[in-house]
Amino acid sequence: MVIGILGVVVAALALGVSIWSVVTTRLMAQRQTELQGRLLALEAARAEAQARETLRASVRAAIQKVGSDWRLIVLNEGQATARKVMVELDGGPLLAHALVPRGQDEVTKLGPGTSARYLLAPTMGSPMKVNACVTWADDSGGERSWESELTLM
Repeated sequence: MVIGILGVVVAALALGVSIWSVVTTRLMAQRQTELQGRLLALEAARAEAQARETLRASVRAAIQKVGSDWRLIVLNEGQATARKVMVELDGGPLLAHALVPRGQDEVTKLGPGTSARYLLAPTMGSPMKVNACVTWADDSGGERSWESELTLM
């Protein structure tokens, strides 16, 4: 009789452990499914961000001394073509600035990894710093801009 009761208790304990195991496994499976969903969403967001990056141009400007000449270099470091590129120095058009000699053509389109170079002709009394602003449009939509103070040094 004691052995019969002991057998029932052991069976009940085994059933309890089995039920606990099933519940725990189900909860873990649900958590894993949630985590996989989050990972999938993150991966999709990363892929979307990479796709957007391929549509963006990244245009910058710098002043560089080449030999005895000064150059304003406008560079597209992005993966897309920059269109409607417009450079302003000290709030005015690039080609109208006192540092830029006449007779140069302004580039309005820069492909990925390309640059435009403009000769600068500083004279005695010319400013050593200029505020540069570059605006452009690209395939990502809208107008983008970059702005910085550049120095002739």
